[in-house]
Amino acid sequence: MPTEDIIMGALVAAQNYIRQFTNQSTYGYFCGGDPRDFSPDAEVCTPEEIANHKAACEAWEKGDRTPPDAHRHDLVSTDGTTTVMVSRPGAFGMGVYSSSDAEADDVLDQLDQAMAALGSGESEGTGQVKP
Repeated sequence: MPTEDIIMGALVAAQNYIRQFTNQSTYGYFCGGDPRDFSPDAEVCTPEEIANHKAACEAWEKGDRTPPDAHRHDLVSTDGTTTVMVSRPGAFGMGVYSSSDAEADDVLDQLDQAMAALGSGESEGTGQVKP
């Protein structure tokens, strides 16, 4: 098998593997960031939580990047000797959170460029086609 075929096969395998990490969805509480990346679960959220989410998305669209109240855990001392962890759900309740990995996206772009250069027969950095 020619070296170029081996390299192309490895690039395709790496591309397929990394692609699965570029966009992921998880279920839980809003963790912060762009509220448009979160979709409240209408089956478990209150009308107030859904309204809070809608208002935060509208504000974000208008350029207001004030961080919405995100889910967090606080350590609270109940009697001066005992500390407990209290979960605070945030303003939007539970739902689906979509996230993307910018670093994985960048690696995919680099793989695309490498595959294009290999497929075209271009010599590295020269813009010249290999004989």
